[in-house]
Amino acid sequence: LKYYSKFTFQGIATGKDEVFFLKEDEIKKLNLERDILIPIFKGKDINKYNSKWGGTHIIYPYDKVSNKVICENDLKNYYPNIYNYLLSKRDLLKGRGYFDKSNKLWYELWCERNFEKFQQKKIVNAEIAPENRFQLESKGFLGNTKIFSTVLKEEWNNKYLMLLAILNSKLMNYYHKRIASPKAGGFFDYKTQYIQTYPIRFSDDVIIFDTLVSIEL
Repeated sequence: LKYYSKFTFQGIATGKDEVFFLKEDEIKKLNLERDILIPIFKGKDINKYNSKWGGTHIIYPYDKVSNKVICENDLKNYYPNIYNYLLSKRDLLKGRGYFDKSNKLWYELWCERNFEKFQQKKIVNAEIAPENRFQLESKGFLGNTKIFSTVLKEEWNNKYLMLLAILNSKLMNYYHKRIASPKAGGFFDYKTQYIQTYPIRFSDDVIIFDTLVSIEL
């Protein structure tokens, strides 16, 4: 898989999920500005072919193009409700290890990743799962640290559904369980070091694979 991949990357680390992760009811209650609230997947949201998104949004206080942090003045002026919410949680945002000694602003995420990477068509999987569970994502959802995303090189852009069928196959499920670290309760590790070694060979018959996978989606 590594040969066909542009990159595989891990999701965002906030350092304080209890502050930055919000559900719809709280967003409405606090009337938080939607522009910097982005839907985000957690590991438990990912299933084979389709997700069961739990409705979690993340406060993402960065410019979506430059990935630079929104300065405190702009955050206060343009997103006053989010700013006041974060201000009310400021004490909780302390104590994030190296973060407090870094140059990061107090309301930043621990590791924000590159926003544009998430905006590409990608195949996502959870870090821990009982079986191969991969799905196609093209709506720009972010992922937390328990989510891994794989983006194909441009020349293989028409192979996403084919790859999805292969990754979710019984054969790849068998292969993965032969190479990956087992976890408690029948679960397995699905980190980059394992999935990038999958032996993949694409067929020229794209239509058959696309049709079969479309039935599952």
